[in-house]
Amino acid sequence: MAGGMLAEEEKERLKVKCRISGPDADGILRVFDLYFDGNRPKLVLAWRRGTQEPAQYVDLDPAMLRQLGPSDSLTYTYDGEVAFPPGFSTR
Repeated sequence: MAGGMLAEEEKERLKVKCRISGPDADGILRVFDLYFDGNRPKLVLAWRRGTQEPAQYVDLDPAMLRQLGPSDSLTYTYDGEVAFPPGFSTR
């Protein structure tokens, strides 16, 4: 979907919570935007300017993704390892 993004649309984006492990961030819980390309979930690192399409993302294993529940239908948790691209800071 092309066009400018409204602040209200941004609030309604899906979110994914995942634990970051490594030398700089042992077990830190971070929240990222979540995008579905068909049935394929993607953790969004950056959005294409002026669109609602991810510019940089990490593919997630759908079996490791769980929706929090009816009270928070926009947030998921991810129980798998996230393979961040080299050089991406998780801080």
